[in-house]
Amino acid sequence: MARLCFDYGHGGEDSGACYNGRKESDDVLNLGKAVAVEVRRHGVTVDETRTTDATVSLNNRSNFENGNTYDYFISFHR
Repeated sequence: MARLCFDYGHGGEDSGACYNGRKESDDVLNLGKAVAVEVRRHGVTVDETRTTDATVSLNNRSNFENGNTYDYFISFHR
């Protein structure tokens, strides 16, 4: 079965773009977590670079992904 890594852009001190009072970091985290739940229902393994509104550096995101073997690395942004 496939193994995916979901990377939810921004987070913590880096909220990304704001639109109508909504932070990109919150939107992509909520959307990505919902997609992860659905994908897992079908037996796919999903790891996430963050699961809360936390700052994760690009270096740490890359190290997380490179420390495992994934079929796909999917980065969520808006």
